[in-house]
Amino acid sequence: MSKYRYILFDLDETILDFKKTEQYALRGAISDFGMESSPEIEELYSKVNKSLWLRFEKGEITREELKRMRFETVFGGPGKDIDGLAMNQSYMDHMAQTGFFIPGAESFLEKLSKTDLRLFIITNGLSYTQSGRIREAGLARFVEKVFISEEMGRVKPDPEYTEQIIEYIGDPDRSNYLIVGDSLSSDIMLAENSGMDCCLFAAEGKTFPAGYELHDITYKANGYDELMAVICQ
Repeated sequence: MSKYRYILFDLDETILDFKKTEQYALRGAISDFGMESSPEIEELYSKVNKSLWLRFEKGEITREELKRMRFETVFGGPGKDIDGLAMNQSYMDHMAQTGFFIPGAESFLEKLSKTDLRLFIITNGLSYTQSGRIREAGLARFVEKVFISEEMGRVKPDPEYTEQIIEYIGDPDRSNYLIVGDSLSSDIMLAENSGMDCCLFAAEGKTFPAGYELHDITYKANGYDELMAVICQ
């Protein structure tokens, strides 16, 4: 029996394998634009994309700027005429066709879905890509609803994001909610800003992000066995 009633799961790197998806979609977009990929280009793109998402979460840039800048920053430059938004659309098309689970995530959700807990997905990802990935992975089998920030008009860690979730569920008692995610800047800060418990998650074999000790984290779980023990305590 769990002390919680509602489990709010982040999507990327908590349930679905974003890094595998990113690599697949980036290689497809690069090929569509007549270029060749390399480990160096993929690593640079990942760093640029991550830094731009952090700026977006802080409200420093818009979604459209994020979509354009991540490709123009990596593939643009002197003598290179790159349409960042067009390349972004190609990338998103490829991404929306994937549904890669982190190893162990699917069986974990299957077990958890047989309990009386209500399961939800919370994501800052773009609606087009996240909806496609969620559909391809068949996550509707396990979760009641997906909350996508682009559709809500709010971005994690804005506490208004959780206000909309509470309004949907209809239970104002925040002690009944547990936020589970891998990101300090969105998931853990969302919990801090919303007065909810949280669990910092790292897939088996991975480490927790640097600086996690500076946050008010209720639980940490390394792998799905530990996460199950946290949820079902």
